[in-house]
Amino acid sequence: MKHLRKAPHSLILSVLLLAGCAGSRSFKGPQTVVYHIADKTSRKDILTQTAIVLAGYSFTIDYINSQANQSALRTNWRTMENEIETEDGPQLIEFRDRAIVHLSAKGYQGHRISLVSSRIEFEMQMRTEQSDKWVRITPEPQLEDQYHLIVNQIQSRLRRLGYRFN
Repeated sequence: MKHLRKAPHSLILSVLLLAGCAGSRSFKGPQTVVYHIADKTSRKDILTQTAIVLAGYSFTIDYINSQANQSALRTNWRTMENEIETEDGPQLIEFRDRAIVHLSAKGYQGHRISLVSSRIEFEMQMRTEQSDKWVRITPEPQLEDQYHLIVNQIQSRLRRLGYRFN
């Protein structure tokens, strides 16, 4: 009988713990911005065209791994500074962002050319003069517009290579 009495308490405790964990995941904190680039392109074409377009927006390439699916291309952090007025006077705020390209296999074409689906993720962080710690933030609408232009330019370059998008 003792085991039967303990079972409901441990079950209730488990349910409460799971509910607490689920509730913490539903909190929408700072988000990365993710755009779908293309379905069924070659790894070489998507990584080459993406690197060219990102270089035009002052992103420098950290690494490219054409064999990887997650983080096949990652840029170094691109930094920006902004000064805002506070009660204590002007304060310098630093921002940084980077791009990460993720691929997922979609089959083969012709002479065993691997086809992939691709998406690009933009991550942004900030810190103040007083803090040495970078904090993830959601990109501002102006930067989201720039990210959207980057994706459009990548798709445009892929269209010139013969790829079709809806």
